Amino acid sequence: MQIANGIVEGLSYKMIAQKYAISLDTVRIYIKRIYRKFQINSKGELVAQLTA
Repeated sequence: MQIANGIVEGLSYKMIAQKYAISLDTVRIYIKRIYRKFQINSKGELVAQLTA
């Protein structure tokens, strides 16, 4: 959820990686898993899903 919250806050993937001391590739993998779990395809959809 921290990764998803970073997206909602408007952070870039690079900024999320730096904030949580993980690699950029790890952020990308987590984002793909989040998109699959929520059955969405974009950051906008994720933000709408989490703020609704």
